[in-house]
Amino acid sequence: MQNIQSSDTARLYRQILVENRAALLSGGTGDPHLLIPPSQDTRRSLTLLIRPTRETAAKIVSYLQQIRESEPSLYLYPAEDLHITVMDILGGIPGRELPDELEAYIRCIGQSAGQIPPFDIRLEGMTASAAAAMVCGYYETELERLRVQLREQLKSRQLPLEERYKTTSCHLTAARVTDRLHHPDRFLEWVESAGGFGEFRAETLELVWHDWYDARKQILACFPLNP
Repeated sequence: MQNIQSSDTARLYRQILVENRAALLSGGTGDPHLLIPPSQDTRRSLTLLIRPTRETAAKIVSYLQQIRESEPSLYLYPAEDLHITVMDILGGIPGRELPDELEAYIRCIGQSAGQIPPFDIRLEGMTASAAAAMVCGYYETELERLRVQLREQLKSRQLPLEERYKTTSCHLTAARVTDRLHHPDRFLEWVESAGGFGEFRAETLELVWHDWYDARKQILACFPLNP
């Protein structure tokens, strides 16, 4: 597998953990939306994503269970919600409705996906922000080509793109801090002790309309990559 800027990607993941270590040791930053009933969280976004294989997701979920006893309040993603974001197309705004240009988005993404061959993703190790634990992903050049092409195609069609930042990583959010960490030292040890979760081939993209955690989702379209 030929990663694009794998050393830079690894450096990015290390930097995230270094910059957030002090905040994590102080208990982390909880997500107040996880403390309210799901029906009250009306944030919705339009996102293009990749699902890990069932085998890969099962390995991640198994590792997540190791932290449950010491941090029972952590929000742990179930296997069916685990995903890698290719691109946040429309950001998570409360009360947002499906865009009128949905069919145009689907045509544009389908055209771009049809020009990119399947590619491999390796999931290895973890990093953490003050609010979440993430599995580190490393990818082949096709993912970067896909992102560049999508940005160009959406711009040429004058379709709104609301990326919070230009996505360059391939991480998978696996757990979120709900309130405060009870045992920050154990949490950090758990993050830093994570090993490999395997490698899988990305062959299909999903366009979803979902909440912040992918717990409530509507799959709008699936796009096979060009074999």
